[in-house]
Amino acid sequence: ALDEEYLGCDAQFGGVDQRKIFMLADKYLPQLGYAKRVHLMNPMVPGLQGAKMSSSGGAKIDLLDPPEAVSKKIRKAFCEEGVVEGN
Repeated sequence: ALDEEYLGCDAQFGGVDQRKIFMLADKYLPQLGYAKRVHLMNPMVPGLQGAKMSSSGGAKIDLLDPPEAVSKKIRKAFCEEGVVEGN
């Protein structure tokens, strides 16, 4: 939770799996004299390989990825034919 202070951010964005650390930061950072931050959460987004998105294994696309890297990752993405749920 201290990364918010050291990065100098006013808000942090993460998946709902980050809820516990966001709640810890909400409760304890102000008690330590740090400013309270805004925490934005979104539902878990599936990765490009069909499981939870992870930073390892090329299963996610970063906002700062160059177009060539995005195209390469999309071409390698897994999507089972005929399966709509979770795709």
